[in-house]
Amino acid sequence: MFPCTTVTHVCSPKLCNLTITDIPAYAKVLNVVAPKLENLTASISTCGGWCSVDFLQLSTKGFSSLEKVNLSKSNENDREDRNFPRLLDLFKKLSSAKFLTLDMDIIQTLSSNLDRLSREPGPFQNLKSVKINTSRLQHTDPIPTIPPQVRDYFLENSPNATFIIASPQGPRKRPRQLAHENTMSKKVAKLEERC
Repeated sequence: MFPCTTVTHVCSPKLCNLTITDIPAYAKVLNVVAPKLENLTASISTCGGWCSVDFLQLSTKGFSSLEKVNLSKSNENDREDRNFPRLLDLFKKLSSAKFLTLDMDIIQTLSSNLDRLSREPGPFQNLKSVKINTSRLQHTDPIPTIPPQVRDYFLENSPNATFIIASPQGPRKRPRQLAHENTMSKKVAKLEERC
């Protein structure tokens, strides 16, 4: 067994794309040295395991080339009060990102302490868009409301960035008028055939 203080290293000067899905239970800190990293996709919660590691702690000097970051939380049972400061720390390390995609669980964690969040300086200087992924929601669920403090945190230093909430996809019904017109046109065509 490895102690919980174990650091896992990812070191590659040429690495452009990194996907982090399964963090070993013994890895408390993931140290990434990739100065040319452009795209990062990560599930920031781990399985917990015997040493109760439940949140990715990224150790890096920063990613100056970072374009796209896609973050999700894989463990819904994570304690938001403990993960809130860790999430803020992670955002500081990813502050050069231009396109940020987050799931609703991350927004929920940020919303758990709106007073503190409103006092935190927004770390993102180059954001062009923030997309909130709601794919876990059912298409019948209401579109969630994002607190203004959360929007302000992301857009404070990138006021021209767009804030997008991606609604869950579901089967779409045809508009009533269009359905009626299609049915009538088919009936007319059949009548003309008979004549």
